[in-house]
Formats: sequence, C-alpha cells, structure tokens
Amino acid sequence: MIGPMRIVSLVLLPILLASCTPSADQQPDEEGSSMVEDQNTGQELEVDLLTFSDEQAIDPSTLAYDGEIAFTKSWQDDNGDNIALFTRKEEEIFVYHYASKEGEDRLLRRIYDFEKDCEFDRTLEFLKNDILLTDLDNDKVGEISFAYRKACISDVSPKELKLLILENGDKYIIRGNTLISFGEKSYGGDKKVDASFDQAPERFLSHANQLWEEIVEEVY
Repeated sequence: MIGPMRIVSLVLLPILLASCTPSADQQPDEEGSSMVEDQNTGQELEVDLLTFSDEQAIDPSTLAYDGEIAFTKSWQDDNGDNIALFTRKEEEIFVYHYASKEGEDRLLRRIYDFEKDCEFDRTLEFLKNDILLTDLDNDKVGEISFAYRKACISDVSPKELKLLILENGDKYIIRGNTLISFGEKSYGGDKKVDASFDQAPERFLSHANQLWEEIVEEVY
C-alpha cells in the first residue's frame, strides 16, 4: 500500500519537471536557421537567419529621409550598426538603408516607389511581418529581405508585388503580382526575376523564391 506522502510525491513530480522545462516564451532569442531549395539541384540548403536588434544604435532623427517613419529595423554586422527606415507619404513609400561605423553614417541604398493620381482604392503597403535578416553568403554582412504591394483598383484583382533583397548597397528584386483564388479559379501570381540576380550569390535567388511563394497569395 502506498502511503500518503508517496502519493503526494508522485503527483508533484510531473509538475516540478514541467516547471523546469523552459516554455517557448522563455527560450533565449538566438540566431536560427531555415531551409531553402537550391534552384539547380533541388536539394534543401540551410540558411542562417540573423536577429534584428531591439535597440536602435543609430538615432533616426539624425538621418535624412522623406515622409514619416512607419517602422525601422536595426542590426549589426561588419558594416557596423545598421538601420533600415521604412517611410511613407500618402502616395509614396521609401526604404533607406544606413550603416554607421566609427561615428560616420553612410546611406547604402534608397528605395522609392509610388501609386499616384489614383481615383479608385489605393494600396501601397509594406508586408511588415515578412521581413527577414540573413547572411546567405557568410560574408559577415547581413541581407535584409522585404516586400510590398501596390495597386489602384476598384475590385478584387491581383495587386502588384515586389520583393527585394538589399546587401551592402546592392539591390536584387523580383517583380510580379499577387495570387487570388476563387473556388477552382486563380488569377495573377505572375513573377519576373530581375537580371540583378545573375550577379548575386547563388543562395540569394533560392531564398527570394521561397519568400515569394510564402507571400504571393492573398487571403480574403
């Protein structure tokens, strides 16, 4: 016969073990990895995912930019402290990539797009939840990947979609439109890979194509 104290111990043991195991929210914020498919071999490749910093080492108020800041992304690499400013006006959007090292701020790249004189419903939006930081070529310089949609339409039609990778001032881009499905019929989903990827490290296009597949479909 099991005594009362033994029963209490058996009941408490699973609870104590569970309390010693870190929950998902308690796990440390570390660099991770993801898998992408190699465009030439079809094999999966591991990709290093870097971590954006919660603190801004560069004060955006000291930088030159147009519009109002929608949000920022900061990180560190061999270029020093980096910040990407995502800004917008009513009909225009901008992205500025600044790097600072030894007290010198440098503008590495400026991206500009617009949807002006729209008489219908204007769409001009960053996909804020789909921004990634990687080091695909292991050169200690991060690449930031982001996308945005734009349109001037009055119905449920595909929107123009652009996905960009910025690294050290270089720009690589895929252009196309969103994919919309109604029952068994689909519309849009066109994609054109820019020639800039011909000069990019091999993994850049595999990474960009995977991101495109994750964001191209619009859900209503």
